[in-house]
Amino acid sequence: MSRFKLYLHIEESQTLPEFTFIYKSSRDSQDTVRAVIEEFRAAYADKHGKDISKETVQLVSESGKRVDSDIAIVKAFGCGDDVQVRVASVECPITCPQGEAGCPITGHGLEHLVADLQIASNSATPAQAPACQEQSESSDTHIPACCTGNGLIGQQDGKVYLPIIKQFLERAKEAESKKYFRAACKIYKQVLKFAPSHKEALTAFAQLWLTVSRPLDAVTVAKRAADSAPEDPSTHRLYAECLNKCKQHHEALAAYNKALELAKRRGDSIATLDDMQVDMVRVLYAMGGAHKDAAATLIMNVLRSNDHHQSALVVYAKMASERGMVRDAVQVLIRVLIRAPDDQEIRLALAKCLQMPEGMAVLRAELDGGGETDAAMAFLATAIKDHGAVPASNSLFRRALELKPSSPSYALNLMHGLELEQDYTQALHLALHFCSTTRIETGGGLQVASIVQQLQGLPQLTSTHPLSWLGLEPWTPAWTPHCSWAQPPSSALPCAPPPSSPPPHRPADPQQRQSGDRAVAVPVHAEQGPQQQGGGKEPGPGPTPAASASDCTTSDLGGRGELASSIEQQCGDVQKVEYTSTQLDFLALLFTVVKLLYIGGALPRCARVVHLVSAASAASAQELHKTLIRNEAAYFGCVKQLVLQHPPPPQPQPAGTLPLYLCGDSHCLSGAWNLVQLRGQARVLVPRLVTGLKIWHMRQAGIFYPKHSFLTTMANLPDGAQVIFMFGEIDCREGLTMAVDKLKYETVDAAMEVLLTIYKDVLLKLVQERGFEMFVHPIAPVLNETRHVVAPFNHKLQQQIETLSKTPEAQGRLHWLDFYHDLVTADGNSLNPTLHFDGTHMSPLYVKFLNAQLSAVV
Repeated sequence: MSRFKLYLHIEESQTLPEFTFIYKSSRDSQDTVRAVIEEFRAAYADKHGKDISKETVQLVSESGKRVDSDIAIVKAFGCGDDVQVRVASVECPITCPQGEAGCPITGHGLEHLVADLQIASNSATPAQAPACQEQSESSDTHIPACCTGNGLIGQQDGKVYLPIIKQFLERAKEAESKKYFRAACKIYKQVLKFAPSHKEALTAFAQLWLTVSRPLDAVTVAKRAADSAPEDPSTHRLYAECLNKCKQHHEALAAYNKALELAKRRGDSIATLDDMQVDMVRVLYAMGGAHKDAAATLIMNVLRSNDHHQSALVVYAKMASERGMVRDAVQVLIRVLIRAPDDQEIRLALAKCLQMPEGMAVLRAELDGGGETDAAMAFLATAIKDHGAVPASNSLFRRALELKPSSPSYALNLMHGLELEQDYTQALHLALHFCSTTRIETGGGLQVASIVQQLQGLPQLTSTHPLSWLGLEPWTPAWTPHCSWAQPPSSALPCAPPPSSPPPHRPADPQQRQSGDRAVAVPVHAEQGPQQQGGGKEPGPGPTPAASASDCTTSDLGGRGELASSIEQQCGDVQKVEYTSTQLDFLALLFTVVKLLYIGGALPRCARVVHLVSAASAASAQELHKTLIRNEAAYFGCVKQLVLQHPPPPQPQPAGTLPLYLCGDSHCLSGAWNLVQLRGQARVLVPRLVTGLKIWHMRQAGIFYPKHSFLTTMANLPDGAQVIFMFGEIDCREGLTMAVDKLKYETVDAAMEVLLTIYKDVLLKLVQERGFEMFVHPIAPVLNETRHVVAPFNHKLQQQIETLSKTPEAQGRLHWLDFYHDLVTADGNSLNPTLHFDGTHMSPLYVKFLNAQLSAVV
């Protein structure tokens, strides 16, 4: 009887020691992958005295594919394969609807779906494509050619140095795991100087180029790998993948056919052959036309062989959704998402489906019968929001809150979603309802009833009436530094008194929570069980990473807004409290209330809520910038410092005031609600916050949720609006240098040119299509660590805008605000000392320089 052997290996981690298990059976064994996992678990427990939960163990093929537990082990792997054992760290909270286990594509259903896809039964199989053509290397990376004698180590005597090379490759892999891609690149180049034909080094180097989205570099190295191991199907498969990424589809098909032929000749497992066929399907489908029919036929062949093949199911779902079969696509994607909750391809495909008109109704029907839990709704909302499905994500968070109305995490997520849609009124109505109906105790003697009082009676804030909150009551701060441009006195008083005794609770209309199906863009606590409100311990498993690490991203505020000691003294001595995650989420919700009141212009109410919440904030035994609500806490700190130390000046009546929109990331808060002059008219700077937005997010291919927020913000501005744009600080802080470190670009200058092109295209489009008059604000040079990037980027941006403003395309409606030199010291090495604020943003005193530039515009 022919023997069958596998080597199952789990690598050492912080919680699990290393272990290798040899599985032995016969080639006709009926053992399933699940049965082999059970043998592995038993052997692991005997060796280390530690059990691994069977729900978390997965077997992964050499190609990195996760293997379904129900298929036969001899079909999943080839004899002698090295199998990785992975222990999942996140468990998906979604369960299959009752009575429907596994994948729906089985038996008669398979043939039915083939018919629905309109695949002809006699569709031709893909023909052998012409031989692939070798691509030249890109001009910015040169690797020695692969030929005998060019390296110091030939193919024969290289074995002596294999241990040394292995150590170098391990170092390169370690660098990659930490995203030190440039360091890994240098190591691979050094190895290949000594051993130009080393297969493992070549394949790893090609994979690195694919990881950093440089397929032209990858294809050159992959071709050398295929030449170095002409009988190894894995090298030809890698070469084919690189060709496909370069959109050389015919050449990619030829390489895949070669890899498939070699794999069959070597006797590779059925699972490996199926993987290669799915790769070919992706190429055929990308080619379009009649090739799509061939792709559909081939994918159905794979699913007949293995109806649990994950990649095949994902590709099938994409095909089905494009052909209008949204229900089938959603059914498949939900099931594969359960097995691979972190897979970004699945999340993206599901996000696209749920953005279709019938998508959400299909999802609700699919989960009906036991799958529609609050944790499932929150998980799905989180899974799709990063891929641009913001309205669908918001609807899911809304449903999660309906299922568990006491959850501050879900309420917080929904508030952030409404914020993304510029629907501040509904966001605060939601907070009003939650605070009125849910009791969560905090420290510092917080009077929630007083906050409820401040949230009542807010009119609708719309794009046609952007100043409706500003005129609710007079704003009379005790001192007005922005009228005289004087430094504030050290004894500055609060700009509004604390509220009088609170009224009794008045529950808000429950239907308020239903209005405005908008969208959220923040991670969520997928709470596993009921939580005890207040200071008690939470039973059951702990939550997943919090929603409160929200769309108010650390990249936008930096979490560095230390408040002056004089402000902290207003809180007095409060008893410290170890807040639970529920209490922290509730505190984050109140912090967000403060931010939205300030952005919306309800300045006296904002100041009062600051007073009400400050003691509860100070009562935290944990430093809030080290918790999962650090981003909300950073916004609260910034707004608190603004209203207490640098309040905007008294506001004129809204009827006699024209808005000048100040659109930007969190830096727009510094200038918000200040008064400036433009062409002889008094204007009020109305903030339009787009949290976390980079210029990079604005690109045409961008789908990340800040872009959705940006597009919504622009759509809500009236045609012909005058808008100050102040974006780019986040790009300078983390985007540009990180992109170079990750090998996206060779130099920071090259990366800057890409951003400048994106910014230019967006500005011109708004001028030409919406009639906006655009004023481009220099990037704030606050951080010492990034000023060396901000300064040259501002210089390039100024050159571009000044040149562009003179072209017919700009229509005389594009201006550069030339006051960067006022924001720094004479040598340009430091921030102007008068503008120090919270370590992240400029002091509102900078508005005098902005006003000088706007006053000079003709």
